Amino acid sequence: MPWNKNAPNGGFTVGKPWLPIPEEHLARAVDVEKSEPDSPFSLCREFTRWRRNVPALKTGEISFLPSSDGKLICSRAAADDCTILACFNLSDSVFDWTLPDDGWQPIPVRGFEGMVKGKKVSLKSYSAAFFARPGLTR
Repeated sequence: MPWNKNAPNGGFTVGKPWLPIPEEHLARAVDVEKSEPDSPFSLCREFTRWRRNVPALKTGEISFLPSSDGKLICSRAAADDCTILACFNLSDSVFDWTLPDDGWQPIPVRGFEGMVKGKKVSLKSYSAAFFARPGLTR
């Protein structure tokens, strides 16, 4: 990943890189993306900050829900009297599914919003959605 758009080799190294840095990658250098609120760098930084403040995702006990087709991976993490359900669509198409049981509330995490109506969820390709429920669910 280039660090500086205007530095030689994108600021990645002062030596000779073993792979060239393509010119089009310089537009995504850290010094450019960190000032753009909707850039992949900024969204990743925001998500990491959010995750760090959710005890269930930081130190919680984790379990995975069965997936019949490998397109949707769901895991539960529980800590501090709260359970988080994290769902990831690993396919290249929209994936519609139903929450496994009642009581889940969507957590708004910028860049990871699924369409939710009742227990029905629709996830865009290669995206994720997060849900919370009070109490520990194992």
